[in-house]
Amino acid sequence: MLRGYKRPFEERHKILSVILKILFPLVVILMIAGIIILPRTPLYTRHVANTYSEKIFPKVAYMGNWFSDVFMFSITEMGVVIGSILVLCLIVMFFVYLVKSIKRKRFLKYIYKVFCFCLAIAFYATYSFMLMHGLNYKRDTADRRLGLKTQERKVEELYQVQAWAYTGMIMARQQLGEDCNGVSHMKSSFPEAVFHANELVSSVEKRFDLGLSETFVRAKPVMLSKYWSYTHIVGVYDPFIGESNINVDYTATYDFPLTICHELVHARGYAKEGDANFIAAIACTMSDRPDFRYAGYFEIFMSICGLLDNFDAFNGADMQMVIRDIRAGNAYWDAKDVGKVAETIHEVSEKSNDSYLKANGEEEGTETYVVDSNIYVEFFYDYVLPEISK
Repeated sequence: MLRGYKRPFEERHKILSVILKILFPLVVILMIAGIIILPRTPLYTRHVANTYSEKIFPKVAYMGNWFSDVFMFSITEMGVVIGSILVLCLIVMFFVYLVKSIKRKRFLKYIYKVFCFCLAIAFYATYSFMLMHGLNYKRDTADRRLGLKTQERKVEELYQVQAWAYTGMIMARQQLGEDCNGVSHMKSSFPEAVFHANELVSSVEKRFDLGLSETFVRAKPVMLSKYWSYTHIVGVYDPFIGESNINVDYTATYDFPLTICHELVHARGYAKEGDANFIAAIACTMSDRPDFRYAGYFEIFMSICGLLDNFDAFNGADMQMVIRDIRAGNAYWDAKDVGKVAETIHEVSEKSNDSYLKANGEEEGTETYVVDSNIYVEFFYDYVLPEISK
């Protein structure tokens, strides 16, 4: 009697197995498509994005930051180096087992397993990126959060902002040590600089309530920075594990502290490059360390110079210190562009970054790194001037 039920049961089992094999990848694909489309739907309003960034993101990012902070070296860098080798090995293995599957007449079964494996990787990559970074693109910008509204200012008012930034920059630069070429250098080791940058970002959050996560982020120095510099990239936030990576081959004092703070701001909840640069700049100006203040005021000063187009007017003895730093930095990056291969690497890197930013809603691409000078102007009149006028 049991034999009579055996065949129908096996047939039902096979049908169910086929349905599940079709249903599983279909559900995963729909889940991937869903979270990618979510920020572009009317459901994901700015209010929802703000709620996610301030309430949910810190908890989600904590696990990634905790895992990353356990290691003193860059997991991202190790992943790129070792991963490149593994990918080559996997490609070879794919073709070896492909040939075997054809011989054993299991081609479709093998392709299905490979497809599911790739789908699993795509699922992890998509969800980790969106949860750790992508969903933060639609939150309120930092200037909106601060209530800054650009308005038409008199030239004299712009000069006042520029004078404030110039004075802060020169005073900080005068406190820095120099090498034999008269070029300034950082005041402490990389770990100390990272710790201080975390304190600064936390201070900015407490003072201005920008909705930043309070999680400590251990930014990592990239060991292969010498070669990474050919891409002209000075810092990268890895949204797959929540790790901030810093190029340490050339630590230009007017730029390096800003880069560290910039990447920490990404890790703490602001995805847009302009927001990260703006928050990093104002954080640096609040520092009690001259190297960090120098970088913050330098960023603002150069931005206002671009607005007024009057950089050449600053050629006094004090400014020569800054000019030496700029020339040293330019010489370093120019040396990385020597040869066709180096130029190609730089160009590919620039275009890739530009495409990535545009794909995430930043229509101006790499131009979004440049903060609108008017935002610095309004920040000065809304927050700085009332303080220094007391």
